[in-house]
Amino acid sequence: MQSKSFTVENNTPEPTITLGNITSPTSIVAGKAGTLTLPVVTTDIPDGEKLDIIIKKDGATVSGITVTGNTVENDAASISIEIPSTATSGNYSIEVSYEGKTIATKTFTIASNTTQEKEKETVKNTDTDGSKYMGVLPKAGTKAVIYPMLVIVLAGITFRSIKKIKDFKELK
Repeated sequence: MQSKSFTVENNTPEPTITLGNITSPTSIVAGKAGTLTLPVVTTDIPDGEKLDIIIKKDGATVSGITVTGNTVENDAASISIEIPSTATSGNYSIEVSYEGKTIATKTFTIASNTTQEKEKETVKNTDTDGSKYMGVLPKAGTKAVIYPMLVIVLAGITFRSIKKIKDFKELK
């Protein structure tokens, strides 16, 4: 009798994970706590299974960040990532794994507080009617009000007083 050989193929499909766009109700800035939401769509991962989430910065695993919502239900999960106020600025990555295999990765940035709030420049200007202006102008693209300076000339000496002094804030 002659023997025949045959190969058995594993027809079990590989699980897939697709990551949506990260959203946040507020800007995530160093020194300020916030929450990120990451929608996830899965295939071939049973309901009730947990996805493993690892947050890294510069290749090292970060501690102190809380992750919830990593249980698959109806081929989806909605991952919430709680960023503490102690998190530092920089680029972070979210690694999503299932059964020990990293399947998807997404990156996000925690902005430097100085980048968003400290970049201001002093502006001095003379208007066409001769009025003098001085103020602190926020970063380009935001609105500011500049108050006129009152220039008084008395006995050959110039005195300047600022009519109103304020930090200029973005107007809504």
